[in-house]
Amino acid sequence: MIRAAGVLRLLVGMLLAAASPAGGTGIAGDAAIDGWIGAHARKLKGVEQRALRYAVVGDLDGDGRDDVAVLYTIEKADPGNRRLRYLAAFHRSAQMLEFKAHALVGGQGIREVNRVTILQRMIELETLEYAPLDAACCPSAPARARYRLAEGRLIRAKAPKPGAPR
Repeated sequence: MIRAAGVLRLLVGMLLAAASPAGGTGIAGDAAIDGWIGAHARKLKGVEQRALRYAVVGDLDGDGRDDVAVLYTIEKADPGNRRLRYLAAFHRSAQMLEFKAHALVGGQGIREVNRVTILQRMIELETLEYAPLDAACCPSAPARARYRLAEGRLIRAKAPKPGAPR
């Protein structure tokens, strides 16, 4: 039984690494990313749920370098233990990653964020939005949200309808 559990943990770890574009690169755990998210969590008097962090790489500013978009979750210790999902953009210079901007993109009462990708200098989130009869726990309407990095901010852009070509 112990052997089976160990094999299962190994397989789950391999699947998670393969599923994340940053899985084997160490990008999600870069010191600049860790430092910024840690400071943000402290400022909000919360704790990052590190297991829910997801990073993708792609060019956000057209300079030909792979920048990084990170989806991360901070659990606040206020009544209700709210989990808030944030998106942060980091620019890659010749030597390091540098924080550029962040935005609140999900959480209870906002939307559920399931996946993040970078396409054509845009960060695209696959989400579940709240339909009129949804309970607070469970948004059900599939949607997409797009953000672009401009003027030092993540700006929400018009997203295509679900099922539309990207």
